[in-house]
Amino acid sequence: MRTTVDIDADLIDRVRTESTRSGRSFREELNRVIHRGLSTAGPLRAEPYLTPVFDLGPVREGVDLQKAITLGGALADAETVHKLSLRK
Repeated sequence: MRTTVDIDADLIDRVRTESTRSGRSFREELNRVIHRGLSTAGPLRAEPYLTPVFDLGPVREGVDLQKAITLGGALADAETVHKLSLRK
């Protein structure tokens, strides 16, 4: 099958050099390189991102963290509504 792709010049040079060395045509060498790359490449796995955890100590007596989270969300929502109202 014929198709057109842009390949970096340095990669073209490497495939040409290898095809000359091996006695294969450029097309044969390019196909061999692509097949080899696809057959050996497994799924890309990124290392899991680990967030450092710090002990912040005990929460002050009488502080309800759930209420603090709810208040924070409400303040963020109010700020978003305010910014959207300025766009009009």
